[in-house]
Amino acid sequence: MNKIVEEALKWEGKEFHPGVSAQCAEWVSTILDAAGVKGQDYKHTAWCPDLATAGEYVRTMSELQPGDIVLFDNTYMVATFTHVGIYIGDGDMIHRNTMEAPVQKAYIKSDYWMEKFNQGRRFTLEPPAKKNLLKIFYHNGKCKVIVNGTEFPVKGIDAQIEY
Repeated sequence: MNKIVEEALKWEGKEFHPGVSAQCAEWVSTILDAAGVKGQDYKHTAWCPDLATAGEYVRTMSELQPGDIVLFDNTYMVATFTHVGIYIGDGDMIHRNTMEAPVQKAYIKSDYWMEKFNQGRRFTLEPPAKKNLLKIFYHNGKCKVIVNGTEFPVKGIDAQIEY
C-alpha cells in the first residue's frame, strides 16, 4: 500500500484539530509530512492553492494513482482550489470535508466531485534511510567490528571507528 494512503487511512472517522486552522489542506499536509514527502516544492500549509504547485501535475481523474492529492474548485465558495483530499484508489478519496466532521471517504466520480475536479498532484516518496548492519566479534582477546561487510580493526577499549 502507498505510504501516503496508509497514513491517511489512519485518520478515517477521527477528528483532526492539531493545527491552527484544522482545514482540509492542513490535514493533507500533515499526512504528507507523516509519509515522508520532502522537496518537490512541497511545504506544510493550511491553504489548498499552496498544494496546487507542489509535486507532479496530474491532469485528469483517469490518471490518478493512490496517494495523489486531488484538488477541487468552487466547493464552499466560488474560487479555484477550495478543497483538497487524497486519492486512495477505486474512485475514492479520503478528506477533511468540514472542520466539524471527522475525516471520511468520498467517491470522487460522483457528479458533485467530477464537476469540481481541477487536478491531481503526485509526490515521489524518498526511500527509507539505509540501515547499517553492525557486527562485533570478540575472540581470544581481540575485537573485530564489521559494518556492512567491511571489517574495521579495533585497537584498545576506547577505539573509534570511521566509515
